[in-house]
Amino acid sequence: MFFYARILNYQLIIKLNELGVKAIRFNVNRGSSEDISRLDYLARGVYELVNWHIELYIDSNSLTEITTIVAKLPSVSIDHLGLSKSGFTNLLSLVDKGLKVKATGFVRIDFDAEEAIRTIYSTNPDELMFGTDLPSTREKRSFLYSDIELINNILKEEEAKKVLYKNALNWYLKISV
Repeated sequence: MFFYARILNYQLIIKLNELGVKAIRFNVNRGSSEDISRLDYLARGVYELVNWHIELYIDSNSLTEITTIVAKLPSVSIDHLGLSKSGFTNLLSLVDKGLKVKATGFVRIDFDAEEAIRTIYSTNPDELMFGTDLPSTREKRSFLYSDIELINNILKEEEAKKVLYKNALNWYLKISV
């Protein structure tokens, strides 16, 4: 579950946390739910209050403008493999510093998902997490079981387990498996 922020309302955030919300999402790619200039303030505020992470739906081309901010935040993930091939090196430089990336929404990206997954995994195997991207209401297709098969086919069994669930357990629930 994700909370789309407009203001830092402490009582609401605490209540949402009690209900299981784990993150605050910035939809930078389609016109953010919050101004990106407030990213640092909101990210640190919710992290200090309830240990939520920041999720960025952002084209990796846009990361160059905010790399220094993102690199200093306590807990950040990027959706959909960063969306674009042309900004992929921007994404990889942050992955190397501990930024999480979600292997989701394979129909949203403009490059080969297999190659991106291999490259991110080889850069930092603890930072890649699979996701379904459901409900995918704006996309031509939603999650398919073949998305999981893709991970299983390109990574070794233990590597696939890390991407499919172990990294997410550690990220969301702080459970090492």
